[in-house]
Amino acid sequence: MNDIKQLPINFSFYEIKSFFNYIPGNNIFIIETLRRVANENSHNLIFLVGATSSGKTHLCSSTYEESKKNKLYYTAENIHKLNKENIEDLELLILDDFDIIINNHELEDMLFYIINDLMIRKKSIFLTSSIPVNEINFKLKDLKTRVCSDQILEIKELDDSEKINLLHKIAKNRGWILPDKVSKFILNHFDRDLYFLCNVIKSIDERSLSEKKNITIPFIKKIIKSR
Repeated sequence: MNDIKQLPINFSFYEIKSFFNYIPGNNIFIIETLRRVANENSHNLIFLVGATSSGKTHLCSSTYEESKKNKLYYTAENIHKLNKENIEDLELLILDDFDIIINNHELEDMLFYIINDLMIRKKSIFLTSSIPVNEINFKLKDLKTRVCSDQILEIKELDDSEKINLLHKIAKNRGWILPDKVSKFILNHFDRDLYFLCNVIKSIDERSLSEKKNITIPFIKKIIKSR
């Protein structure tokens, strides 16, 4: 099993992200809440906690793409582009990986100003984090108070059957049918992290295309053996 987990995976897996291709599992309430945030004239601050690879970025992208509001979407990579001047007509602010963004404490005063302004104007804010809000190292207590002032939601992990369903959906999106035996083998022998599983499918797909082989358990074992 150790050898199987060491299979090199290409982590450049992407798909068009929407609420329709997100596997909700026991997270239907989160989907419903975010669709209201995206489409209705609501004024919510949603703080969404989820483990790494639980689909937080998928939900951010889905909310952003579905909403017709005047919106901005930032991550830790582009947060430096956010400023007080470009929020005058803003109706929805999405900050993915807020726990990482906040590591730059120089941003806290600006973030407090922007979040506070949006809340006063009754606009919507959607924040995601891989850790609970109480574990984030805030320097500005007023910012923490604002972040905790509305709805704190948590993504529940998919069970095995839902993860298998996800693998089948990914394979189908790539134009082939994943046999049930193969999907169960993958789940039982690979790391169950969703991002890892998604890229297992991509890696196997690319190898099968290059070798023009059917995707079977022996084929997967052969790939592992050759590494």
